Amino acid sequence: MTTKKQLDVRNYRVFTIRFLGPTDTRGARVKLIDYRHKTSKVIPYSYEHTTAISDAIVYLNSIGIKVVGKGGLNTREDVVFSNNFDIDIRNGKVLL
Repeated sequence: MTTKKQLDVRNYRVFTIRFLGPTDTRGARVKLIDYRHKTSKVIPYSYEHTTAISDAIVYLNSIGIKVVGKGGLNTREDVVFSNNFDIDIRNGKVLL
């Protein structure tokens, strides 16, 4: 039998993170996808952090979206979680 306490689970905003390899004209990049707001943002890959998910966490935290969890989705994508639903990942501004 399922209890009400078992169904009391927090809701998080989920971002998918993808590494985009270098091309002939562009360096390596990281793509963040926000399915909730149907937006995405491509940021440069930083060799300082060595992983796409680390770059994504640093970027999101820098625009005011505090990352509270992370996980692997498959071999090509990771996910990060935040309880912030208000900030646009494209420009760091509050969504209307």
